[in-house]
Amino acid sequence: GVGNATFSGTMALSKGVTLTADVDKSATFSGAFSGNQAVTLDGPGGKVVFSGGTGNDFSLMTINSGFVDFNKNAGVNAVDSDLIINNGSLTWQNRNQIADTANVTVHGGTLNLAGNREKINTLNMDVGTTLTLAFGSFELGGSGDSVINGTISGSAAVIDDRDPQPGSKFYNSGSGT
Repeated sequence: GVGNATFSGTMALSKGVTLTADVDKSATFSGAFSGNQAVTLDGPGGKVVFSGGTGNDFSLMTINSGFVDFNKNAGVNAVDSDLIINNGSLTWQNRNQIADTANVTVHGGTLNLAGNREKINTLNMDVGTTLTLAFGSFELGGSGDSVINGTISGSAAVIDDRDPQPGSKFYNSGSGT
């Protein structure tokens, strides 16, 4: 892991990589990742921040623990691929941080839009997970199924804005406030 550190410039990946930040420390990546490889984020209690004006090129992002902030410029993808959250906390610091074609799966932990807007393909949340909107919105624009068994909180909406597709469904069996 690393302490408080900032990494800038293009980081070319030739294989998958795991990024970590030690407890109460942060690692900020203000440049862009290239190489279309998988990236795994493991806390254990630190924060990993993606910022800057150039989008990342990942084949998959998995968050296993810790805190992650998406703080790229508005409309610049912190993640251009599918996103899996097994545990941990992901917070948007700006709008439109994930590719519109991404599938987001939450097995554990929380998503916090912090008042920002995001459009994705599908959203699947397991029981015990939380999506905090805080005046933000999640727009589902894809043709696949979305299943929300977690909790949605905040004064905003999950918008089902998909083109009608035979067999695609939106299920919400979770709770909300």
